[in-house]
Amino acid sequence: MTGATRVVLAGPTAGRCLECGTLVWRSVPHPTESLTTIVLWPDPSTRYVRVSVPEGEIVGLCYCANCCPAVGAPCHSDTQLIRPDATVVVGVETAKERYAYWYTKTYGDWLKAWLSEELHLDEPECQRCVAQWDADAAQVRSERGHA
Repeated sequence: MTGATRVVLAGPTAGRCLECGTLVWRSVPHPTESLTTIVLWPDPSTRYVRVSVPEGEIVGLCYCANCCPAVGAPCHSDTQLIRPDATVVVGVETAKERYAYWYTKTYGDWLKAWLSEELHLDEPECQRCVAQWDADAAQVRSERGHA
């Protein structure tokens, strides 16, 4: 699969809500590296916040829908551990807005091939991932009125 790359996250917080730790990205374990997760696409209900810092904004801080802070809320303590000067939430995007491409037929076709050809997942695991992607993409289309 030339020209395609994937995000590989390591550690226990990879693809999880900053507040409650719920897994908010569809993922699979790395086939050869223990404790490493390969994120595939975000759960459509995931939210991504932007927070203010002196030089502008930090974008893409991940939350589940239940934990997502509102615009105007103070920054999460984990964000302030990394950036003590982060102050307030200035924007919120849904996964459908931020990662719209990841729910397209083009991405779905690429994903189906990549799971088996590059990751060498067994057939049941490939089918499980594809079924989840099909359901998520259908949800996004129906919410946009393109069912």
